Amino acid sequence: MSGSRRHGRGVVGRVARCSAVAAVAVALSACTDGDGATPDEREPVPTVAAPPTTTSGATGPEEATRTGGAPVAPAQEASAETPALPFVADTNADVSTERDGNPVLVSVTKGDHDTYVRYVFRFNHSDPDGHQPWRRFARPPWDVRYVPQSEAVQDGSGDPVANVGSEAHLRIRFEANMHDGAEGQNTLQTSVSEQDALDFGSDYEGRVTWFYGSRSERPFRVFYVGDGRVAVDIVT
Repeated sequence: MSGSRRHGRGVVGRVARCSAVAAVAVALSACTDGDGATPDEREPVPTVAAPPTTTSGATGPEEATRTGGAPVAPAQEASAETPALPFVADTNADVSTERDGNPVLVSVTKGDHDTYVRYVFRFNHSDPDGHQPWRRFARPPWDVRYVPQSEAVQDGSGDPVANVGSEAHLRIRFEANMHDGAEGQNTLQTSVSEQDALDFGSDYEGRVTWFYGSRSERPFRVFYVGDGRVAVDIVT
């Protein structure tokens, strides 16, 4: 209402200064914007925010495995309490029961990234009798979860693992072996350094266990890459 009153006083002032009705009409038409309404009388045009842009066609770990590419997952949105994650991850247990072949662990490699670390466990197919000469790789079932310090021990002996001093213990367990042949020879060919946060737990009765130690429980994800490789990504 205050804006209308100001505009009314302006019109009266202009009429008082004009000497004829025609002059008033000319003055008023000069103040309009072509549609008979002055700028103060015209309703404001509402502003509509543009919708957020999205990217379609992203594939998750399973789709990436089928297409042979690296897994792609949408990053989680950041908030004041939770920082953005590089991929969809959490601290819940990750369990897979799928098995293909007779897996033996042959290598463990590490890749450092800006916001996470990736460990790749590679499994070959154990076939000492040569029944499946065409099969080279194998996929093991896995159970990856955080466990209390009392469970961060080696299977069989119950001895603590090397990183037992850490506050959080991610147990990475596969239904597989790390030995082969009649004499039980160790199949591990390459592994991470002894100074790494990942430590070997045990190779006992068809279960191979590793532990990742950190100061707090960090989000992680596990997926099968292909060619006998299982990746464990841990947000750092």
